Amino acid sequence: MNFLVDTQLPHRLAHRLRDAGHDALHTLDLPKGNRTADTEINEISAREHRVVITKDADFVSSFLLERTPYKLLLISTGNIANADLEALFVPLISALATAFDTSCATGLTPFWPTKANEPNRRSRPSARMPMPMIGGPVRESYHNGRSSHAGVIQYACD
Repeated sequence: MNFLVDTQLPHRLAHRLRDAGHDALHTLDLPKGNRTADTEINEISAREHRVVITKDADFVSSFLLERTPYKLLLISTGNIANADLEALFVPLISALATAFDTSCATGLTPFWPTKANEPNRRSRPSARMPMPMIGGPVRESYHNGRSSHAGVIQYACD
């Protein structure tokens, strides 16, 4: 699978995707680097059938209105350390790639435990991406000394 990792995300994510056997670029690998415009990223995504991995909600709007980029992975973890993001992301790479076999858009979202006696609840990526959810695997991890879970939330294609 082909991926393009956007500016706000660490270059290491592209390396980890390559390590897992995928073709991955980061915006730093493009001629304009991190100054590459969103429209150009969408064009590259469409031309090369690349999944755009981003935290930028503007891509959600272009995806919903214009069906660009080709496919979209929205990272909705908020501001966490790069090492914590990598710890959530890397174990889910194969699940993410599989998710795109049947989905046009997917989200990686944290699940934070609320109380010891309550089930984990997820953040609400549906507020950003109001599409039908398919579901996906969950992975336990740690962030700032507390347990968290990350899940692959899939959105059905039209």
